[in-house]
Amino acid sequence: MSSLSAIREALRDNPESVALWLLLGRACVEDLRIDDAKEAFEKALALDPERVDAHLGLARVLVLQGDASSAAVRAERVLQKDPRNAAAHQLLSRVFLSEGDRDRAVEHFDKAVQIDPGLADPALESDLGRSMKEARKGFQPSSGSDMTPYEFSSDGEFPGDDDDFEDEPPYSWSPETFLLPGDHDRAAVRFSDVGGMEDVKEEVRLKILYPLQYPDLYKAYGRRAGGGILIYGPPGCGKTHMLRAVAGEASCNYLSVGLHEIFDPYFGSSERNLHQAFEMARLNAPCVLVFDDLDSLAQDRRH
Repeated sequence: MSSLSAIREALRDNPESVALWLLLGRACVEDLRIDDAKEAFEKALALDPERVDAHLGLARVLVLQGDASSAAVRAERVLQKDPRNAAAHQLLSRVFLSEGDRDRAVEHFDKAVQIDPGLADPALESDLGRSMKEARKGFQPSSGSDMTPYEFSSDGEFPGDDDDFEDEPPYSWSPETFLLPGDHDRAAVRFSDVGGMEDVKEEVRLKILYPLQYPDLYKAYGRRAGGGILIYGPPGCGKTHMLRAVAGEASCNYLSVGLHEIFDPYFGSSERNLHQAFEMARLNAPCVLVFDDLDSLAQDRRH
């Protein structure tokens, strides 16, 4: 049974569960079932009109549907109740950027980063031309804006200005490889550069490439877009080369994470990094998320 089917089955037994409707909405977004996601978030709001994550979930769906104005209304409603909601500021940054208002987009991006320095979004950083490190240095409101920084010390400086943030804070995480659809480096390796492994290539086409190219066709036949693929084999057989070719073939965002980017000696940090990787993929859906050297998770590479 697929995850969507399991959630719907659970909802039949407990249709008043806001948490289940939210879970269904997020799963539908990941599965590119945007209309179903909108309906799920609306059901959650009907049960709990003040549920913040339902408003933000619906706002994200509205952005995907091209209704930026309605999305902004939802996000601003959240900020009226919780001015320090980083996700709402991040969403408004996307909305204002889509409307061509870069100054307001940068303001909200900076606020989001200052509230939650671990809130990584490489696609938004690229579109804004502004890094998280720059955002952390200080908030620069545009003329006439009533937005102000959240945290200043008694001397009026943003905490950490003395060292100019030369060292990234230990809680900040961002991937080494995040490729946007238009990145030049993506076309360096294609399936034609990979010898053999035709069955693997076709599996990737069926689960990743074709649903992106023909979404209406897949929807018409009730086929689920996406899914997981485990590529295995001895060292040197071309697994990583194949994954690099997927970046050249796919027309969506591509996030590749090495296990060295996940593991951390501090308690709870590895779990947080893993959560950030999945959250980043959700925020930038549709997105191909790749974990390289997954066998490093096991103590014995033979198992």
